[in-house]
Amino acid sequence: MKSMKNKNITVIYIAGDGHSGSTLLDIIIGFSPNIFSAGELTFITRDSIFDEYCSCSKLIKECEVWSKIIKIWLEKIPVKLEDYKRLRLKFERNKTTARAFISKLNPSQDFKTYCEATLILFEAIQEVTGKNVIVDSSKSPQRIAVLSKIVDLKVIHLCRNARGVLNSAKKSSKKDIKAGIEIDSTARRTSKTLLEWVFVNGVTELFCIGVDSKRIKYKDYISNLEIIEEKIHPEIKVQNEQSFLAEHMLAGNILRLKKNIVIDSDLGFKYNRLTKKQFRIAYLFESLFPFWS
Repeated sequence: MKSMKNKNITVIYIAGDGHSGSTLLDIIIGFSPNIFSAGELTFITRDSIFDEYCSCSKLIKECEVWSKIIKIWLEKIPVKLEDYKRLRLKFERNKTTARAFISKLNPSQDFKTYCEATLILFEAIQEVTGKNVIVDSSKSPQRIAVLSKIVDLKVIHLCRNARGVLNSAKKSSKKDIKAGIEIDSTARRTSKTLLEWVFVNGVTELFCIGVDSKRIKYKDYISNLEIIEEKIHPEIKVQNEQSFLAEHMLAGNILRLKKNIVIDSDLGFKYNRLTKKQFRIAYLFESLFPFWS
């Protein structure tokens, strides 16, 4: 694959399992003045995205930042938006892990097209925001294969203990676009959640081979924000006592819509949604895979 990499753009990519604190980490990193916090950028393909809310409280299609980014991107993108959505599904899902990994080594034409279109999106973000460092918290480990081809990539493998992930996954919620909840969500099955925790963390390790990456545990950064500054990028400036907000985050959990986020070191360590049996099973998984807990 002929190099199309834009080395003037650095992407800090947060990869790992869901319910691991990626939105919060994205907001903290993006609070530095020279960094743009994009959120879960892969969901720019979601059918309803233009009628969802940016963290600035305006609809995406009315946000002064995202409306400009999307306009530039759609004018330059080499495929129709529907085709781009199809390519995302082809390369960025757990069931397409093998295809994504093979494409990283031996790119198909579809993979090259998807890379090119995704690079144009990042270049549009750079053009509109004037920032060369962009945070993408899409989480999908398969996306690493794409980003490694197009930008200066730094991956954070974000890990959260199995009990914390499972407790969060047991929450159910109703669709409320204005509140930042884009789809109905039901409590997930214990077995599926824990097996996916193992799978996604393992696949993330696989896609991080040969890539500038750091593993960061939720329990470590939530108790000491300076770890983020020390481990990831020199542009990051954080202090443990400061509060945060996301200026223009495209997608993520409901936290992105809050205007004064104060870090609580106890956040995420209460497992009140778990039964005793679920607690013990999740703890067993943590004992088997301590490096992800």
